[in-house]
Amino acid sequence: MTKQSLPFWTIGFIIVLAACSNGSSRLPATRTSTTGQVSQTPGTPLPVSQTPSQPAHTPTLQETLDLTDEDLRGTVIHFWHAWSGESGKVIRQLVDEFNLSNRWGIVVVPVMHSSYDELNAELDISLAQRSPPDLVAAFLHQALSWNLVGGLVELDRYVDDPTWGMSVSEQEDFYPVFWEQDLLAGKLLGIPAQRSGQMLYYNRSWAEELGFNSEPSNTEAFADQACASLEAVRADEDPANNNLGGWIIAEGDRPDYSALLGWIASFGGKIFQPPATTISTRSPYRFDNPQVEDAFTFMRGLYDDGCARFATASYPQAEFAARGGLFSTGSIMGIPSQKVAFTQASSQDEWTVIPFPSPGSQPAVSVYGPSFQILPSSPEQQLAAWVFTKWILSPENQARLVQETSAFPLRRSVLEHLATYRRLNPHWAAAVDLLSSARAEPALQSWDTVRWALSDASTQLFRSYFTIDQVPNLLALLDRTAAELHLGPDLDEVFATPVPATLTPTP
Repeated sequence: MTKQSLPFWTIGFIIVLAACSNGSSRLPATRTSTTGQVSQTPGTPLPVSQTPSQPAHTPTLQETLDLTDEDLRGTVIHFWHAWSGESGKVIRQLVDEFNLSNRWGIVVVPVMHSSYDELNAELDISLAQRSPPDLVAAFLHQALSWNLVGGLVELDRYVDDPTWGMSVSEQEDFYPVFWEQDLLAGKLLGIPAQRSGQMLYYNRSWAEELGFNSEPSNTEAFADQACASLEAVRADEDPANNNLGGWIIAEGDRPDYSALLGWIASFGGKIFQPPATTISTRSPYRFDNPQVEDAFTFMRGLYDDGCARFATASYPQAEFAARGGLFSTGSIMGIPSQKVAFTQASSQDEWTVIPFPSPGSQPAVSVYGPSFQILPSSPEQQLAAWVFTKWILSPENQARLVQETSAFPLRRSVLEHLATYRRLNPHWAAAVDLLSSARAEPALQSWDTVRWALSDASTQLFRSYFTIDQVPNLLALLDRTAAELHLGPDLDEVFATPVPATLTPTP
C-alpha cells in the first residue's frame, strides 16, 4: 500500500485522533542524510535488534560466482543515493577515486536525489519503465516495496564468495544491530550504508548544580532530575522562563517516531511479533501491550507535570544550550549542530549524550539509516555493484564518511582510523559507546506507512485535550490501524478488537 493511497481506517485514525486538534497530520518524511542529521521497543529484555528474530546468516565461503576480472572490464553501473551537502561531496569524491583506481575499469555513475522520498518515487517509475539503477542506498522499508515489483538481489552469494566476498572476520566486524536488520528470512537483502540514532542530550553541569552527580540510571531518576530543573527555573527571579526546564521533547508539536521507539524499547516493549509463517493473515505489530502503555503513560505524566515540553523556538539546539531544558531529544548526527549552539551561546556547560532511561536495566537508543541494495541486471553489473559496495564499506572509506557526517561507525575496525576524531569529539564517542543499547526499526515494507500511524499517535499523546486515561484506547486504535496498513482493510484481524468510537472528550 502506498503513501498516496490511504485506507479507510487510516483516515479514520487521523480524524478520530485529531478531533478538537488544530494541528495537521502528515506523513513523516524518510530522513535525508545531510551533515548534522539523518533527514528521514519493565519486561523481558530485548535482543540487540527490535526487528523480528532472524535466522543467522552463516557464511559458506564456497565459490558461487563464475565471473573473472576480464568479465568486469569496463562495466558501467548507475548508483542512486540521497546524500547531499558535505556528505554528498564525500560520496562524490569516493566514487571518483574508485573510478580512477579500480583495476577492472568499472565506472560508477552516481545520481544524487534531493531526499529518500524523492528517490523512492523515481525508483518506482524506473521499475515500471524497466530501467532501474544497479545500486541504491535507501531505507529498508522502501527497498522491500521494490522487492515486490522487480526483486532485490540476494547478497549472500556475493558476501560469501571466496574470491569477491567478505571473510568471516570482515562480516563479524559489522555491528550486529546494523548487519542483521537487512537479514530477512535468512536472506541478506542489503548491506548497511549509514546509521544514525535518537538519544538524549544531557546538561551535566546544570544537573550538578541541582545536586545530581550522575546521569539518571532509570526513569525515576530521569523524572526527578527533569522536574528539579523545572522547579529551579520557576524559583528564580525571571518569570519569563517559568515554562522552561525539564525534557525538551522535540521542536514543533510532533515527536520523532524513532525517539518514541527508543522510549518503548527502554520500557521493554516489543512492537513487532514475527509471524509464524512467511504468509500470515495476522498483523505482526503489537503496540497494544503493557510495556508500550507504561512508556506512553510515563511520557504523558511528565508532560502533565510540566517536566516535559516542546521547544518554544524552531531551533531546539539553541534552547538546550541556553538551559531551556536539562534534557533534549537529539541524534548522533545532530551533535555537531548542538556543539555549535553551545559555542554561539558562549556556554561553558558540560553536556553529554545518554540513552533513553529504563525503569529496569535496559536503556535504549533507536537506530536507523539507509542500506545498499543491488537491483537485478546483468551478472557483470551486479558483481560490479557489489565490488563498489565492498570498496566503499572499507574501514578507511567509512572513517572518511563518519568524520563528515558524525554518523555511527558501521563496523568496529573503523574506530582504528578515528582515534584523533574520537578524542576531539567526546560527545560522538559517548554516543558510539551506547551501541550496546541500540535497537533497530521494524524490517517490514509496511513500516513505510505504519510509522505514520505511530507518529500521529504520539502527536495526539501530547495534545492538550488528551488525558492519561486514554492511553489504552489510543494504543488499541493504533494496533488496528497498523494491522490494516500491513494486511489491508478486508482481513478479519483488522476488526477483531473493539475500540470505542472516540478517544477525545465530548466538548
